[in-house]
Amino acid sequence: MRLYHHQISDDIIERVGNMMIRRLVKQWQATKPVGTAMPQVATFSAEALAWCWDSIMLLQQLSDGDLRYLHFGDAIAEVAGFNLKGKRASHLRNEIGEFFRAKYNHCLYIRQPLYTIHRADLAPKAQSWERLLLPLQDERQGLYLLVFNQPLEFKYDLLDSILRASVDGIAHFQAIRGGGGDIVDFLITVTNPAAERIVGLPEAKLVNYRLSQLPNSNFMHAVAPVCCQVLDVGRSVTVELADPRPGRYAVFKVNAVRTGDCATVTLTNISSHKRQEQELRDALKALEVEVAERKQLQEGLTRLASTDALTNLLNRRELLERSKREIATARRYGRALSLLIVDIDFFKRVNDQYGHAVGDVAIRTVADICREALRESDLVARIGGEEYVIVMPETSGERASVTAERLRKAVAASEIASDDGKFSITASFGVTEWSPADRSIETTLARADSALYEAKRDGRNRVVLRHRQELGAEAQGESDRAALAAQQAVAVSSIRH
Repeated sequence: MRLYHHQISDDIIERVGNMMIRRLVKQWQATKPVGTAMPQVATFSAEALAWCWDSIMLLQQLSDGDLRYLHFGDAIAEVAGFNLKGKRASHLRNEIGEFFRAKYNHCLYIRQPLYTIHRADLAPKAQSWERLLLPLQDERQGLYLLVFNQPLEFKYDLLDSILRASVDGIAHFQAIRGGGGDIVDFLITVTNPAAERIVGLPEAKLVNYRLSQLPNSNFMHAVAPVCCQVLDVGRSVTVELADPRPGRYAVFKVNAVRTGDCATVTLTNISSHKRQEQELRDALKALEVEVAERKQLQEGLTRLASTDALTNLLNRRELLERSKREIATARRYGRALSLLIVDIDFFKRVNDQYGHAVGDVAIRTVADICREALRESDLVARIGGEEYVIVMPETSGERASVTAERLRKAVAASEIASDDGKFSITASFGVTEWSPADRSIETTLARADSALYEAKRDGRNRVVLRHRQELGAEAQGESDRAALAAQQAVAVSSIRH
């Protein structure tokens, strides 16, 4: 009987490829308390480990230091040819038993997971095993060992099945180095059917052949620099390579990992994926164009719904909507807010004398003067044929009157071109300051309109400020009636303008 072993106690997850072993180590690490305590044995119950319980042995340390098998997995018993459930570890008195006991005691001593590979030549066949030992304890500090066992022959059969079933090409390259240690060639030691189809050569003309013996156009030559790189940097390398052979379109993702002085290469055909990526990019680009066009159209529709077509100022509906928000802010924070109504004087004469086209120029001229002279925070709207409303947040009535006077002078100084020559226009301004007592924006509008009426009555081309307190009970009734009339005029105004 000959016995050899290999053991790992550090970085098991990084160094062992068996996913079941890695999963068990992660579970042990996740449930381990802080300090020298070990995970509870109850955490690793048959129910919790149903996915691997047939490959598990569970041992309990006895008072005399020996260990007893509480569980002996069926898969282990079937391959080993015996079942030790209920027996002591000392039951095996041969070299194998001594080996097992030494590893059990070492694992309990270091209080860390231990991974081993061992082989025993037993009749009628040799068995190679990989084994994971996990130290555990119970609530009374009693010690246990959870041992995962799996024959390595199963892994080799599984690996062969995976290689043959894989749709990706897999090849193994062994570096051939010159006297100076530089890589001068590669020996191909393993290929799977998918790799043979990719390179266009059967296994008999690939395995145990040097790369230099393959035709120069063979795809394997394009893989060689990747193998050199992975052996140089010592870690996996992933690149994309196009098939260099003339008349062939194929793109492969090449992943190479280092195994000693060799490189294992996986070739994944991503040609359809690359085509789909390009199609997706084209589709996204077309979608972006469509979205931009729709956004532009939506913005245009929103602009049409909220602005006056002739002046690009706000229309009456949008002004009322935004004014409500400004009034809510003024009411919440106790801030001032003023409202101006502007009306072009004798506008009907302009239309009658110069025509409606020139009248439109006059309307736009006043709109431009207001837009350029006011702040960005001010709201400017055209609410009628030649009538405008300006809402000035955080502005007292006195300051608004000063602004109105500046606008009045600018309008009076402007000139309108016509076929009969240039002419001037004037405008009248009604100004008022919003009051928390105002029932609505229409109440404030009515008060400003009353001030405008006064400016018209007193000769036009002037600014009149109407303070809230100037309205007595009778005047307030008139203001409220004017506000109602203004509301009723909304529909008519929207049809006309």
